[in-house]
Amino acid sequence: MLALIGEKNVKLFPSESEIVPSIFVSYDEFFETYHKNTNQIILDRSCVDFSLDYLKNSNIYNALKSLQCKKKILAENEIAHLINKEKFSLLSKDNFYIQTCVINDKSLFQKIIKKEIFLIEHAIYKLCKSVIEINDTTWWLYVAEHKSSGVKIVAGIGNGIVYSRLFSDLNETERKVIETIRFLTREGLKDDIKIISFVDDLYIENVNIINPFLTKSDIETTLVELIANDKKIKPQFSKDNYIKKFFCDYHNEILTFLAVCSFICFILLCYLYDETARLKNSIEIEKDKLNIFVRDKSRTFSARINCKNIDEIRKFTEISQQMQNPICLIEKIAKILNKQKAEKISIEKDIAKIICSVNEQQFYLLKKMKSIEIKRIDLRENEYEDLDDSEETKYGVEICIKIK
Repeated sequence: MLALIGEKNVKLFPSESEIVPSIFVSYDEFFETYHKNTNQIILDRSCVDFSLDYLKNSNIYNALKSLQCKKKILAENEIAHLINKEKFSLLSKDNFYIQTCVINDKSLFQKIIKKEIFLIEHAIYKLCKSVIEINDTTWWLYVAEHKSSGVKIVAGIGNGIVYSRLFSDLNETERKVIETIRFLTREGLKDDIKIISFVDDLYIENVNIINPFLTKSDIETTLVELIANDKKIKPQFSKDNYIKKFFCDYHNEILTFLAVCSFICFILLCYLYDETARLKNSIEIEKDKLNIFVRDKSRTFSARINCKNIDEIRKFTEISQQMQNPICLIEKIAKILNKQKAEKISIEKDIAKIICSVNEQQFYLLKKMKSIEIKRIDLRENEYEDLDDSEETKYGVEICIKIK
C-alpha cells in the first residue's frame, strides 16, 4: 500500500504498481489502522523544508568533499546530496548545488523512518520537466491546489528544490506567487522564471504562465503515478551510501570516461612499445659500430674495440710499436692460457699487466718464461671471479710484460 500524507488528511492507494481509486482517511486513523500495511509514504506537508548551497567553480571531487563535511553536522531528520547535472566533466570545474531536506516534525519522522519516504516535490519537478524544457540553469515555479494539503507552491533551479510552501486560501495564490518570486531573487534568480500553473485564472503582470492540460482530474493522483512508475525518483532518508547513489545516477558518464581513459592508455602503451623497440634497435646498431676489430699495418695484431676498452687498446697499440717482438711474446702467453679468458688487461707506463686465473701447471709454465714477471694475487681481494666450474685448484695471477 502507498500513502500520500497531506496537511489535511492521508490518501491511500491500495496498489503501488497500478494506481487505483484512492481512499481518504484521517491522520490519526492512518497511524492506528493502516500504517503497518504501508510500504511507501509520500510526504506533502509544510513540515518538509528545502535549501540549496551553491558551490561556484568547483570540481566534482571538491563538491563531494564539501558534501561529506556537511553530512557530519546533519541531524537524523536531515539529508543532503549533490544535485544531479545533465552534463559535467570529471576533470573540469563547474557550478554545483548541495540539496538539503529536513522533516521538522520529529514525531512524524520517527513514525515513518522505517518506510520508503518519497517527497512530492521531486514528482512535481518531473511533472514540470515533462511540460517545459528545464536545464541546469532554468528557474521554474509550480502552483496547484492539492486536495489533501491545500495550495502548493514549489520553486527550483534545474533539478534542485529551492522553495516549497502550502497555504489554504486559493484567493491568495497571486500574492503568494509574487512573494515567492521576490524571495527567489535573493536566492540568485536573475532572468525570467517559468511558471507552470494548474490554478485557473492565475494572472501576474509581465510574467508568462503556462497552463498545461491535466489528463486526470486529480493532480495528486498524477504525481503519485509519477513516483510509482519513474524509477529515477528515489526514496529519501534511506541508509544507502551516497557514493553508491552517485554511481547509479551517473554510471553511463563514468563508464564512458573510463572507456576513453582505457583507449588513451592503450594508444600510449602501443606508442611506448614502438618507441622502446626503435630505441633498442638503435642501441644495438651503435653497439655494433663500437664492437669492431682493428689490425695494425703488418696484420700481426688485432683487437676487438668497444666503448670500455678503446683507450687501453689505443695506448697498447702505440706502445707496442716500440716493443722488440711483442707478438711472439703474446702468442706464447696465449698458448699457455689455452684460450682462457683474461680478467683484466691494463697498461702502466712501460708494463702491460694481465690478470687471470690459471691452474698449477699453467702457473709453472708461465714462471719459466723470460721477459715476463708473474706473481700470485688474491682474486677475491681484487674482485675477480673464477668462471671455471671444475674442481681443479686455481691461482689468481698477475702477468707483467715489459713492453719496451
